[in-house]
Amino acid sequence: FGKTESLEPYIAGLRKYMATEDPDGKLIWTWMTGGKPVLPGLDREAIALAMNVSGGRGRALSEVYCRTKDDEASARRYLEDYAKGTVARYAAIYPDAMSSVGVGLGVFTQIPYLTLWYSPEVDYKRYIDMQMRFFATDPAFDGLGTIGFWGTYYCDEDIHRWLFALMRHYCIEGRTESLAERHGFRYRPE
Repeated sequence: FGKTESLEPYIAGLRKYMATEDPDGKLIWTWMTGGKPVLPGLDREAIALAMNVSGGRGRALSEVYCRTKDDEASARRYLEDYAKGTVARYAAIYPDAMSSVGVGLGVFTQIPYLTLWYSPEVDYKRYIDMQMRFFATDPAFDGLGTIGFWGTYYCDEDIHRWLFALMRHYCIEGRTESLAERHGFRYRPE
């Protein structure tokens, strides 16, 4: 977002696709990277096209890759600013966006190759639970189109199982209490 040289070719390509190559209304999901939308003109146009492609069934998936912080209070502030702020910018720039926006939470834990686990003292299961619970309980995310994880090929099998448990707990069963707390996980086990 905020980079004309990146968005203009995409906007032109999507317009061409919509005008000439979409007779069957194939579902198009746009992977939006680069943080929060910032430009009311160009970013709004990209978001609007992403939503309106496929006969109005298009989706914009936003990367919300949250790095661990040294303590739980800092992590909560970070989620408020980064995660909530990113989704809020979509809604501010394109008010009808919420149901067509999806969030991909990063789950990279392959140290040192690719990771969001910046603070090794943190229980990563607890941190992922914090993120899912945040999205499940904060009213700012009411109506969010979808949520999921990205990067499961960069995490171990134990984290894989935990991600499925979180999805079941928060998304399928619709629970709001912390699954990590139920299992006794603490942000910093010490």
